[in-house]
Amino acid sequence: MRKSSSTNLQNERWLLDKCPFNLTLSALGNRWRAAVLWKILRGERRFGDLMRAIPRITEKMLAQELERLQSLGLVEKQVCSERPLRVEYAVTERGGSLEPLLASMYAWGEMQQALAREQQDLPEVQLLERQSS
Repeated sequence: MRKSSSTNLQNERWLLDKCPFNLTLSALGNRWRAAVLWKILRGERRFGDLMRAIPRITEKMLAQELERLQSLGLVEKQVCSERPLRVEYAVTERGGSLEPLLASMYAWGEMQQALAREQQDLPEVQLLERQSS
């Protein structure tokens, strides 16, 4: 437990209370959370569908992320009373407000991946050219 007078603790509190960037990052800034929210926004609403849509996530981690998204008010759990019971997850209005941000982040990430692939090819070509001269 840190002292309440700790500079690090005071900085964390200030960042959470006063810095909009940090608030956004704390809502989305873990390994899987943005991806889970993005998949729900894209129509993957059931646990099994999310597991298939994000193949490297573990069941435990997906369950934890869904709980965290619910506690942040970004996702709600809907239990359908049919037999067998069906559980679906839906984005709340608050969670839906993140869609433009997530879409921009996704597009930026795709662009960076494409650039990285191009740059990985480029040094090999330059290396071959240097060896042949």
